[in-house]
Formats: sequence, structure tokens, C-alpha cells
Amino acid sequence: MIEKIFTRKEMKTLKDNIINHEQAEEYGERWEAVFSGLDSLRISHVAASDNQTAPFMEEARRLVIAYTGKDQQLTKKLKTLYQSHQGAELLRHQGFNISDELYRYYEQAWKAHIAETGFFAAFK
Repeated sequence: MIEKIFTRKEMKTLKDNIINHEQAEEYGERWEAVFSGLDSLRISHVAASDNQTAPFMEEARRLVIAYTGKDQQLTKKLKTLYQSHQGAELLRHQGFNISDELYRYYEQAWKAHIAETGFFAAFK
């Protein structure tokens, strides 16, 4: 599925941005912390647009930038991948324990805190 969206060169760039196993492990742990924090807020009925979700979304933005290397074309393709397919399912395939409800909450928080001035504005 990913190979249909990204060129081989783009796939290499994405892989090269997470240089070694330790970095990849830390990267995954940082995403787990984002999802865990957001899930706690979601379960507590905190609105996705609430300021309590903002620090988690800022970390998510940093993680996306680390993965794409600020390449807007890669970022756009990554966004397309997660929007045109079931984002939660893709994350589960990567080993994350994320429900559809949590993924929708994440998307709402992203829109509220990161993409409110346009998706690419967050990556400049």
C-alpha cells in the first residue's frame, strides 16, 4: 500500500530519517506517549480542541517533521495515505494499540491545534 504512494527514493528518505533501531524505538515510544495521553483525555471527556491536548499535538507535529524531514511533498503524501485509508488500521499494522475512536480524536485535535492555519503551515 505504501509503495503505491511513495517512490523508492521517498521511501529511502523516510527510512533514513529514522537512522537506527534505537532512534526508531524512541520514535515509537514518543508516539505511544502521544496516543496514551490523548486517550486519557478522551476517556475523561476532554474536547479534542481543548488546550490540554495541545502539548500532545505539538509533539505529534515534531514527530511528523522528524519522519518527513520537513519535505512538504512527503508530508502531503503521508497525509494522503492516512486520510485515504483507515488511519487507525495503518497504525495498528505498525504495532500501535489505537482504537478508531482514539484516531478520530487525534484527527480532531490535529485540526484544532496544528492544521487550523493550513496543514503545511505547521511544517514551515
